[in-house]
Amino acid sequence: MKSPNEEQRCAIENTGNVMLQAGAGSGKTFVIINHIIFKIKKFIESNKKTHGENPDIIEKKMRSFLSKIVVMTFTTKATTEIRERVKIAIDFEIDKWCGSGRNPWDLASKNLNYLSITTIHGFFFKVISKSYFNLVPPNIKILSEVPLKSKIESLFSDWITKYKDGRENILNTMILNSESVLNAFYFIFNSAELRLLWEKNSEKMKPKDSFSLFFHKVLQLSDLEDLFIGSFDLDNYNEFNEKKWFQFLNSFEQLKQKGIPEDLKMLDEFVALFNEYKGIRGPLKKYDLFPINERMEKLKLLRKIIKDDYESFEAFLKEENSDHIFEWYDILDNIFNYLNNNYHRYEGYGYSDLEYYLIKGLQEQKLIREKARKEFEYFIIDEFQDTSEIQFDIIRLILNDSFEKVFCVGDLKQAIYGFRGGDINVFNECKKYLKNKLKLLNNYRSDSNVVNFNNSLFSYALGFDKALKDHWEDQNSPQTETLGKVEKLNIRVTIDKKYNDKKKLSSSEVEYIESSAIFEKILEIHKEDSSHEIAVLYKKLSSSISLISLLLKNNLSFSAQVKIPHHENPIFGIFHLFVEAYIERQTILKDCGSLGKYHDYFDLVLRCYLEHLGVNSNYDGVKLIDSFYSDVRDYGFFESFKRVLFHLNFCGIYPDEMKILEEFCISTKEDAHHLWRELEKISIKKESFEFKSGNNPGKIKILTSHSSKGLEFESVIIGGIHTNGRVVSDNTFIGKLPGSYKWKGNISQKKPYKSPQLIYESYLNKNKAEGEDKRLFYVTCTRAKRNLFWI
Repeated sequence: MKSPNEEQRCAIENTGNVMLQAGAGSGKTFVIINHIIFKIKKFIESNKKTHGENPDIIEKKMRSFLSKIVVMTFTTKATTEIRERVKIAIDFEIDKWCGSGRNPWDLASKNLNYLSITTIHGFFFKVISKSYFNLVPPNIKILSEVPLKSKIESLFSDWITKYKDGRENILNTMILNSESVLNAFYFIFNSAELRLLWEKNSEKMKPKDSFSLFFHKVLQLSDLEDLFIGSFDLDNYNEFNEKKWFQFLNSFEQLKQKGIPEDLKMLDEFVALFNEYKGIRGPLKKYDLFPINERMEKLKLLRKIIKDDYESFEAFLKEENSDHIFEWYDILDNIFNYLNNNYHRYEGYGYSDLEYYLIKGLQEQKLIREKARKEFEYFIIDEFQDTSEIQFDIIRLILNDSFEKVFCVGDLKQAIYGFRGGDINVFNECKKYLKNKLKLLNNYRSDSNVVNFNNSLFSYALGFDKALKDHWEDQNSPQTETLGKVEKLNIRVTIDKKYNDKKKLSSSEVEYIESSAIFEKILEIHKEDSSHEIAVLYKKLSSSISLISLLLKNNLSFSAQVKIPHHENPIFGIFHLFVEAYIERQTILKDCGSLGKYHDYFDLVLRCYLEHLGVNSNYDGVKLIDSFYSDVRDYGFFESFKRVLFHLNFCGIYPDEMKILEEFCISTKEDAHHLWRELEKISIKKESFEFKSGNNPGKIKILTSHSSKGLEFESVIIGGIHTNGRVVSDNTFIGKLPGSYKWKGNISQKKPYKSPQLIYESYLNKNKAEGEDKRLFYVTCTRAKRNLFWI
């Protein structure tokens, strides 16, 4: 087995109280494995005198020691890898042992299952399943997303039938927007942090106090707090006192003395100031007045914050709307409390429920704390940058804040799971408590050119991230055999005005051009070395369809991560796909267009379903869509789908599923759009599926950047750079935070107002997404071992 370098050895031979910042390719898993071996070695050495004891007693001690260590990581795949590598390392120690008597490493190997190597939720489930934990029923059932959503839907339906408070207008609006309401409450109950936050949200504030708090939070989030703190000295710029920008800054300084806007009168004063100096610009760059220009940019952002949602602010702050606003607030609070108080009525729990009930038990019951502290004494936590606040609080409660019993490993630059609850601030907060702050700065994965490029790009790109700006350190590159290559592939596109009078290319056209260039690069690489491993990484898989189509048409072997609509039964998914194809075909006929890119998508998804079901079928996708489209006009959707299944060799199977689909068609009166919407409701999400084509699919891989985490490839090509940045507007009716919702003053109002908390939530989400997107790009670029390309 290889020997650790000095920085790795320093981390391995440590007894705890460690925060190890391990960069990409630095060997963090190697360190974790060898730290476990180091802990076992120390135990064996401290028990040398007991080797002559009764073998059963020695074995009990080994079991007790191993059972008190918990190794937690992010995925089941990672736990399997760590367990296998620990077993290999112990086998190595068995062979190396040269002491007298029974080999203690044999005991370690025999009792390895007592060592908890698990995901964080796997560990929480283990604690909750103990006999001393009484907040949930014994033998609890863990639900997947589909039945968990059904549980929330059932509780919401119960609430509707029992609600008797007489606010019919609001209740009817809730029912009309039930899908949005259900999604919001599913999200709330799928986050222990949010659920606890809603529980604590018992006190209502007056609109004025609520608005003041909101504005403080938005200023802090937008880095605009300093506009209202202290005074900005304009005396040094008196020579410019005739300039409009000087007068604007001076007027703002006077107005801000009244404080942050907290009522409509104050807000209107700021609006009046911005209107008076509308279009004002800062001083010319030749004057080199950076502090002035910086302040002008901040005031420009403040103006945008006020202007963008002024109508909602105005409606919220009007005294006559106060009671109506809180009617909405009360009814949402009522829904949450009903769901929360009746949650046990329906069977099953989600992973976030494990966190919720576990922290409740640890906080409220001394017996649970004492029992857990006795059972678990040392925690090794991998991927710590993706730990949530509540997860770390649970570990702190179990350890009673004894940080010498913690060994944390992670990399702030690779914190990319905020959407699953990971909180990058937990990493920085934890560092304050842990004494041994260690680093792994050597990158053994990538060639020097790749390492140097990433250092140069991301020291700048991530330097603006508040959580990272004081923690960046360049990686070293010990790899000296090859330099590697970092290359931008330039594509020249000429648009013939005779055939295209558009000012710019469409997204689908850009994706096709980019995919063609990636395809040519793949051919070029494999011409030099056919065994070379290539990964094309995307932020969103929708941009990969054109590339997949090119690979299929040219009979190249590859594997691709594909997301297909998830249904409890694939037959529903295939029917959903054909209904969607019918609507797409109808739309294209009206616009005199062709199926184009949609056909590629249809063909790929259908192949995935057939492969999943083990059905071999040769078909022409375009002809299949065309014949289904024409059949629907004559026979309807259900009968036409039966014909499709016959052509796909499904004849005579799935009678139960077909009966359900027939009922769907009858209940929707075979209306295409109505039928599609009903199928969407049972299509809970899109699920990843590995699609393989050809005899050697491992040499070309297409996957998301998130899925590439922890992997490495000879060459990485970054896909979707020009189209992956599109943001879908959020039209949700209910937000995730307490008091976050849209509301109407009356039933005839078309455009609803947004509560300040909903506006704050949108800024919060945007702020998180921007930082996470940059870190995701870092993860993408650090997967490359030899070469990194982009178009």
